[in-house]
Amino acid sequence: MINGISIYLPSTTAVGFFGFVQGGMITNLGLTNVEVMGGWNVGSLVGFQIYNSVVENCYGSGNVNGHIWVGGLVGKQLFNCTISNSYSSGTVNVGGGYAGGILGDQQVLCTVSNCSSTVTVRGGQANVGGLVGGQDDSSISRSVYSGNVNGQSYVGGLVGNSIWSSTISNSYSLGTIRGTSIVGGLVGAQHESYINDCYSRANVYGGSCVGGLVASMADATITNSFCAGQVSGQSTVGGLVGSHLSSRAVSSYWDIETTGQTTSVCGTGRLTAQMTFPHAANTYINWNFTDVWTVDASSSINSGYPYLSDMPVSVEDYVITVLEPPSLWNYPNPFNPETTISFYLPQNTEHVDLKIYNLRGQLVRTLIKSASYPKGKASIVWNGKDDQGRSVTSSLYYYRLSTPFVTKTGKMTLLK
Repeated sequence: MINGISIYLPSTTAVGFFGFVQGGMITNLGLTNVEVMGGWNVGSLVGFQIYNSVVENCYGSGNVNGHIWVGGLVGKQLFNCTISNSYSSGTVNVGGGYAGGILGDQQVLCTVSNCSSTVTVRGGQANVGGLVGGQDDSSISRSVYSGNVNGQSYVGGLVGNSIWSSTISNSYSLGTIRGTSIVGGLVGAQHESYINDCYSRANVYGGSCVGGLVASMADATITNSFCAGQVSGQSTVGGLVGSHLSSRAVSSYWDIETTGQTTSVCGTGRLTAQMTFPHAANTYINWNFTDVWTVDASSSINSGYPYLSDMPVSVEDYVITVLEPPSLWNYPNPFNPETTISFYLPQNTEHVDLKIYNLRGQLVRTLIKSASYPKGKASIVWNGKDDQGRSVTSSLYYYRLSTPFVTKTGKMTLLK
């Protein structure tokens, strides 16, 4: 953990603890009491993340300010980048647009997974989200926002604007979302994108085009989702969706009583008693209550509404656990021609992966793939060859152990 970083570069692009990251990996790093002021592509941890870069098991807390593409953790990610198992808290302020609690903007096959944010997001012109400001041909999964979002247009509890084959799945939003136009509890606007197995219980307040889940849809689809927060607006207001063009909501519902809205351009309205346990037979039709959703029989987890099964109780606690000293090492190091990679698992674990990457973040060798291991120590030998059996060159390499509970990374040097 690093405490008390202050950066003041108000007219600069790519501003953060790491300003620009290309093909790199940042893991197991926390920043607290951050004060960052930048221009474009601004984040507490990374300003601009590009080309196969990874941010994993990280967190940032403090105040992040900028003009455009501003995030609580990362300003912008582009071309197959990943942010996972991370969280952010504090405030994000943007003068122009594209602001998010975790990330300002993601484009072209980028991913945010298992992340959470409680950042207060104050947006400028457009594309303001509790988690991500805008997404283009990218994905968000197993993530949550709980806090206050304030913006002008394209404002959402999770994402401000989701376009071009983007997906949002197994995620939800809470808190209060406010904006002038195109304001949604989960997403402000959807254009040719998809929402699957999500919900919002955020309270939504806007002017024109307001929706409990999504404000505006165009050629988009919502599947197996619901909303149940208060929804209020001046014009074009819907319980689930405010407006749509050639779009649909499949087996998706809004609570007529809690939202205060009796109509929606798509979706199905239900009374609170029909949506909470024991829910009505004509509600949540064809939902997966085995692997995806769980009923809240005690009304103690989600006020009787279904909740997502595969969500950590607290991503913050998850990350703090991950940041404990790693049980992963190799010997000898440096090595030639082979080295033994060892790890210790604190419990019986399924789906263990062990992979080796080069300095550019490219996958070199998969040593273990989705295997089950018992509690205790295990070892495997790497012979300095890639997945095609070719000997690799002398260099620094990273090895990463991934389980459903934790990810650890080490580095080693091959000398010839």
